[in-house]
Amino acid sequence: MQNWTATVHGEHAEQEVLRVERLLELNHVEYTHVEEENPDTVRVELTPPGGGRPITINGFRPGELTAHLKLNTYTAQDSYDLVVIGSGPAGMSAALNAKTLFGWSTLIVEDNAPGGAAGTALNPINNYLGIPAGTRALDLAHTWMGQINTAGVEWLPGYRATGITRTEDPRKTGTKDSSLYPVHRITARRTHGEESVTLHAGMVLITAGLKPNRLGCAGEEQYLGRGVYYGTLPTDIARARKEGVIGIVGAGDTASVAAILLAEEKAKDPARKGEVVMFIRGRFGKETVPANVDRLREYVDRHLITLHEESEVFRCTGNVKKLTGVDFGRTRQPESGQPLDLTALFVLTGGVADTQWLDGIGLRIVTDEDVRRRRYRKAGAVITGGIDSRLGSLTATGVDAVFAAGDVREGAVRRISAAVGEGSAASLDMNAYLVNGGTWREAIKEGTPLHRYYEATAPRT
Repeated sequence: MQNWTATVHGEHAEQEVLRVERLLELNHVEYTHVEEENPDTVRVELTPPGGGRPITINGFRPGELTAHLKLNTYTAQDSYDLVVIGSGPAGMSAALNAKTLFGWSTLIVEDNAPGGAAGTALNPINNYLGIPAGTRALDLAHTWMGQINTAGVEWLPGYRATGITRTEDPRKTGTKDSSLYPVHRITARRTHGEESVTLHAGMVLITAGLKPNRLGCAGEEQYLGRGVYYGTLPTDIARARKEGVIGIVGAGDTASVAAILLAEEKAKDPARKGEVVMFIRGRFGKETVPANVDRLREYVDRHLITLHEESEVFRCTGNVKKLTGVDFGRTRQPESGQPLDLTALFVLTGGVADTQWLDGIGLRIVTDEDVRRRRYRKAGAVITGGIDSRLGSLTATGVDAVFAAGDVREGAVRRISAAVGEGSAASLDMNAYLVNGGTWREAIKEGTPLHRYYEATAPRT
């Protein structure tokens, strides 16, 4: 991994400053903040490993930041044996095994940061086998990233998959870089910008995880990244005393832990005590483990957290730069709305499987009607052999050379250790796809080292 360091110049209240610092923290880049007025809103000085002349970037320019920090290891091959969409623990685990066990050229596409949602968890991870002292999610994700980089897995950060189509004739694509003929073509677009890339893949593993639920209220999109966020990081906790009132939407464990940590930080300054507010559409306690319920109730009783039950946010308000408040009131009663000044709003209400971009290739996707009739539990999730054995193995989708693992898969368990295991299973499922029935003979280009490997090791049929 890189050992670059960064100095961020700007006012802490400027949202562009926060966006830069969140990007650096998510990618485990050490940085310091220098409080100063800046005509460009934010100025970032990047210092190379071992020192040297700093590189200056004015403004929030994620493409330049990731390029200079060597976070992007994408070599733009004309094709890959395996493209993994999403870098959560399932995707990381599958990519590592694919590269080290089978030698497949492998690329991970990630629109946010290493580790996916698992890499941004605030609560310490104390039940991961082999780490008895526990660890931070960000540190664990950083370790995974170091492993896949060492293994030679390529990494394309800051891009979001937007479409996938089947190649009409994989043998006629003329690609040279992969050992497998590219069965699918994937389009990915830069998260912050218009640039897009086209990727050709012999196999595709979908580990896109969950897309955060939106409030769906007026002003939400306008202030996204400028006061409205769908996750909390240690940076957000550390700067809590510099913020005004902080709002949290949600009632689950993630929302409860975030509220408690923010309230604890606020309480270090008596003048900021009680500046954490929670908005819950129903009654608190139904979706939270008992220990967190008791702890949060204690903070409410101590006036460190204000709890608005049976309430919702109807509008986000602000100026041209950032969020300055919300209108909230009784659930489903917008006429009861009242204003409240806020400087940050964290929407922590879970998510839905990120599969809207998969239309048209024949995957079976759980519908709202499926959930309503209790056929399946997770709307938008991909149905695999783990649920319907007719589709094949645990992560097989029934679509040629397409697999799914992790939170995006119906029936997956939302635990980091389970996702790591599922990623390993996915790599074995993909290998079995090639081996069973001699598929490798048609899928792998003759004369390549990979073809010779399967010729020597695959069972005779």
